[in-house]
Amino acid sequence: MRASTLALLGSLLLLALAPARGQEAPSERPDPWGLQRMEPAARLEVERIRADATVATGVAERRVFARASVYARLLQELPLASRWLDALELGSYRIEDVPDQPERFRIDDRAGAKAEGQRVLSEPARLVVLAPGTLQVAILPKIRGTGAILIRFPPAPERAGEAPALLCSAEVAFRVEGENLHALGQTLRGALERILRGKLEALVRSATTLAEAVSANPTRVYERLRAAKLDPKDLAAFRERFLAL
Repeated sequence: MRASTLALLGSLLLLALAPARGQEAPSERPDPWGLQRMEPAARLEVERIRADATVATGVAERRVFARASVYARLLQELPLASRWLDALELGSYRIEDVPDQPERFRIDDRAGAKAEGQRVLSEPARLVVLAPGTLQVAILPKIRGTGAILIRFPPAPERAGEAPALLCSAEVAFRVEGENLHALGQTLRGALERILRGKLEALVRSATTLAEAVSANPTRVYERLRAAKLDPKDLAAFRERFLAL
């Protein structure tokens, strides 16, 4: 076979194997959930839930005028944050650490949702939580399942005349336990999606409102907490974490 023919065949083979224009090679595909940086067991569970979720929904990106360090600290110390939110009347969550398991916490939104969360990825601008638990609201029977929750807060593009901001977003994929209940959940997907999105929006709204207030004027927030007669230990914890900003 002539050299020119071999060269042509080689070029055609390379074109066939290369990704099409505008597409990414598999190794370069976006990984918004950070799956490649999770422990294998956690990655498999997140992938399982997302691949066959009973319902998946989210909260669209919003500009939040808060420091990333403040938002990350609130997410990392949810039991403390929940008590600050309660004292400031910004949210009513009961969140407790699981003893001897620093990456786990129990959450009750006092509106029918209870779960034991596990942080499976915690990075400067991203948090992924696995949360097996139960959901009980008036229009649905009590449902047991597991949610995979992604919270992101990268820096927002700068805008002239605006303070630095974060682009905060969240999404959840929820898989109901049991095939029969999973099928039932899919028939009620619209209602279940509205309920989960509403709960996620409320949680994000509470966290971002507190993060903005602390970033703007931590002393004012401290004074409000003191006036609310917050437990002295929780008040001291706020002072230690944020008044030195």
